Amino acid sequence: MMLMLSGFALLAGCKRGAPAVEPVKNVKIANPTPLGATTEKYFPGVIKETAAVNLGFKAAGQILRVCVREGQRVQQGELIAELDAKDYRLQLEATEAQYAQVTAEVERVEALYRRKSVSGNDYEKAVAGKKMLAAKLQADRNMLAYTRLSAPFAGYIQSVRFEPSEMVDAGMPVATLLDVRRLLVEINLPASLYVDRESFVGFACLADVLPDKVFPLTLVSINPKADGHQLYRALLQLDPKHDARLAAGMTVRVSITCATHAANACSLPLGAVFGEDGKSYVWVADTATNRVSKREVKVEGLDGKGGVSISAGVTCSDRVVVAGAKSLRENQQVQAIPEPSEANVGGLL
Repeated sequence: MMLMLSGFALLAGCKRGAPAVEPVKNVKIANPTPLGATTEKYFPGVIKETAAVNLGFKAAGQILRVCVREGQRVQQGELIAELDAKDYRLQLEATEAQYAQVTAEVERVEALYRRKSVSGNDYEKAVAGKKMLAAKLQADRNMLAYTRLSAPFAGYIQSVRFEPSEMVDAGMPVATLLDVRRLLVEINLPASLYVDRESFVGFACLADVLPDKVFPLTLVSINPKADGHQLYRALLQLDPKHDARLAAGMTVRVSITCATHAANACSLPLGAVFGEDGKSYVWVADTATNRVSKREVKVEGLDGKGGVSISAGVTCSDRVVVAGAKSLRENQQVQAIPEPSEANVGGLL
């Protein structure tokens, strides 16, 4: 009995003194992807017309005819609508007759003034009366011309608000004309990109209806005031010789090319980076021992492709843990999960 107890005690002592086996963590390891000198960021956008102008008569009256319809393309100077001009024409004829009479009277006064037969005051009154009537004559001619509403530029009629025989006041919008000589693309930028707008070096867009064609863009403006969602409205112009199939209202995908802040910038998946005490870190695996060490990195932001842009801390030759990083500790040994073969889709074989 004593021999058995001694044996158990010896076995128990040996078990307590045996070193614990450290578990090896299976993780996914990858090298950072170089970003090069630029990165691209993508945003949804909408094609817009340059302007939508409400057209109205400068005179009041009854509409005689409307010469356009909604959706019609018009050229600069083309007639949009016309008022009944009978009253304005009669007013002009009366003023023209009065002006002819006053002109003849002023000529007689001038002749008498040269012969010293009338005073200088009477002569000046006659000349001033003629000038006043000339101004009224020009105003009546303008009012007659205002009964015709013409397109100030080439574009498309978006809407027509009145029909013939309806009465309109001066300045009341009769039709809306879209200026499509230049097409704009509108996007909304987050504040994080707005503050870095000096790094923008290129713009382009891809239309949903023409997926195989890239259209270059030129930055027009960025609104310096954010909306309620902390987004800044930016307008970009399409090339004036853009594809004629593009039209206002179409959705596009806009790419903004930004210059990186560091020549050795690289990209890592989101899961590779974790934060501690307000700083960003990654786990880097040693090539020889497969043990990990925590390394601080400088994060520039998203790379536009679902990853994180890193400007300092790691290089493209480092072996970084990109999956399984949350449960690691310093100097822990890891084992890299092998990448599946291209011939073994899904790892079924």
